[in-house]
Amino acid sequence: MSGDAMVSFIKRSGNLQNIALFTALCIAVVIAVTTLTPWAGKLAPQGADKLLHTAGFALLVMHMLMVRLKSGLVMAPLALVFSSAIERIQRYVNRFGDFSEFWPDFVGVLIGVTLAILLNPFIKQYAARNKSAPESKK
Repeated sequence: MSGDAMVSFIKRSGNLQNIALFTALCIAVVIAVTTLTPWAGKLAPQGADKLLHTAGFALLVMHMLMVRLKSGLVMAPLALVFSSAIERIQRYVNRFGDFSEFWPDFVGVLIGVTLAILLNPFIKQYAARNKSAPESKK
C-alpha cells in the first residue's frame, strides 16, 4: 500500500486514534483468548511463553501511545491491571495462574511505552505532512 493510498484509507476509515484504539482492543482480545483458553500441555519451547507475554503487552500499549502519548497515562496502567486479572482468572480455566508471568507483561508495557515515545514524533510528522496533501483522483 503506497503512502497516498494509506492516507486515503485512514481518511475513509476514521481518524488514526480510532484505528489505534480498535487495534489495541483486538490485541487485548487475542491476549485474553490465548491466555485464558485451557490447554493440556506444553505448546512452545521453554521461555517462549515469557517472550510472547512481553511482545503481546508491548504491542497492546504501543498502538495508542504512538498516536497520542497522553493516552499512556491510562493505557499503561490498564494493561498492567489486565495482566493481573488474567493471572487471577487463569486458575479457574484450567490454567496455572502464576504472578511470575506478570513481570514479562510489565517489561512488555515498558518496551511498548519506550517504542511509542521514540516513534511518536515520526507518526506526527507523517500525519502533518499528509494532512494537507490532496487526495488522489480516482
